[in-house]
Amino acid sequence: MIPTTGTSRRPGKERPERGRHSYNRGRAPRGRPGAQENRDRGHRAKYGPPHSQTGWKPHRLKRNLGQHFITDREVLKAEAEALGARGLRVLEIGAGDGRLSREVLLTKPAHLTLVEPDGRWAARLQSEFSKKKEVLVRARDIMDLPLEWGAQAVIGNIPYHLTSDILLRLGRMRDWERAVLCIQKEVAARLCAPPGGSDYGRMSVFAQLHFEMETLAPVPRHLFHPVPKVDSAVVRFVPKAGREGLPPNLDEVSGALFSHRLASVLNAIVHSRRLWGWEKEQARRNAKRLPWADRKVFTLCPDEVVGIARALSRMREEEGRRTEKT
Repeated sequence: MIPTTGTSRRPGKERPERGRHSYNRGRAPRGRPGAQENRDRGHRAKYGPPHSQTGWKPHRLKRNLGQHFITDREVLKAEAEALGARGLRVLEIGAGDGRLSREVLLTKPAHLTLVEPDGRWAARLQSEFSKKKEVLVRARDIMDLPLEWGAQAVIGNIPYHLTSDILLRLGRMRDWERAVLCIQKEVAARLCAPPGGSDYGRMSVFAQLHFEMETLAPVPRHLFHPVPKVDSAVVRFVPKAGREGLPPNLDEVSGALFSHRLASVLNAIVHSRRLWGWEKEQARRNAKRLPWADRKVFTLCPDEVVGIARALSRMREEEGRRTEKT
């Protein structure tokens, strides 16, 4: 016979005492094991780690800016050392709370420009580095800056959604020597992918024509805060000699071809004929004159894409001369 006193309880399961504020807006009661840990975890996900751990202040991160911060100092230190910025003018993309900036400053750069689009973090950077004459803080989006950044070296744990735009800009910049960027691991694989595989595409061609690339180290997702859905990798980029001699229509031609990467070169040109103002039969005639016309687009190496771009450029010039004569 189980004794009762008005409520039904299991034997040996005495309910712990609960204070007035045991429940707070639907959260677990304070007396339940793990409740405080759960509250702390929720706070970190919403506002960032406590101030005493990493120097964060308790305010929300902006997902639209792609704010993910590396929490392992050894990774940050390795990035700064891989850049080798002693005596160079350095630009850091997305400086955040300055955790990578501090490591870069230890390598003694001649000048360090910190670009941070979030005004709250920019103000904090300005306050922290106000006494360092070699540091300049710019509260701007990197894509709003002029094309030539005036830097010899570039570093940053860049937002994933801006990776292609930043690399395209780096490819068109002059007078820079190296860059060390933390990017999505899958993107790093695509940039270095050989022809013929599923990862090979337009950005592979662009990157392999403009940069010497080396993947330095993987960065697992759990080393970021907040934790992203993908892993990352640190990649070093060095501009290739002779990239200034690439044909000016290369981006246009590469885009036209890889919009139909599984088609033959001939069919890809026919499908993209409106770029050059050709009718279908005219496009087919011209495409047959191109080198590697019967090859599948995704099997073309970067130099072959350059050859097709140059051949198309010559065709356009011939058409222009014929039009002038008539």
